[in-house]
Amino acid sequence: MEFAKVLQRRRAVRHFNADPISVNTLHSIVAAAQQAPSWGDSQPWRVTIATGDTLARIKAAHRQRAQAGVKGHAELTAGTPTWPAASRENTQTWLTGIQAFLGDQAPQLDAIQADLFDAPVLVYLTIPQGSPAWSVYDLGAFGQTLMLAAADYGVASMPAYEIIKYPDIVRQFTELPADQLLVMGIALGHRQADRLNDYPAGRTDTHQILTIKD
Repeated sequence: MEFAKVLQRRRAVRHFNADPISVNTLHSIVAAAQQAPSWGDSQPWRVTIATGDTLARIKAAHRQRAQAGVKGHAELTAGTPTWPAASRENTQTWLTGIQAFLGDQAPQLDAIQADLFDAPVLVYLTIPQGSPAWSVYDLGAFGQTLMLAAADYGVASMPAYEIIKYPDIVRQFTELPADQLLVMGIALGHRQADRLNDYPAGRTDTHQILTIKD
């Protein structure tokens, strides 16, 4: 697929159908993501994927807590991040826009999120405990490359805090090593025909973020 089309296809999908993804396809997606750049070629990333019975157990435990309103406690940061004013404005624009777009269907978004987007695959990205900040950058590059690779294979994706909101649940059912820091989760699957997936999230005008000095 042409790269421009891959970029356009890679969008946040918030509701997946039940179609499975083969182990071979998952392996190919991760192998492609390994072409991501890395500081000093350190390649700090590790990938744990949950499917089948493991995923079902994770979803059941996650749903119970989410519906009970249990606060998340992700491992990467403590507390609520303080975003710069421009970022807060972007987030508020997105939130207002998607709620208006969904209308009466807006509450469904919370329910689908509690069900981890009904995804047939959850990908957990980790780096070693005590890694330098550069490794977080590397893992971000790896995660983006993974999602672009997935798009090239016709697989949709959704990176979300919700997926790593309760790290003890993830650790319990995936047996994630204690020396790994759980940083990010990405849902993979095929797009459900649902209005939840139709919101056209915008991007800041390039002129507002770009400076070129000659």
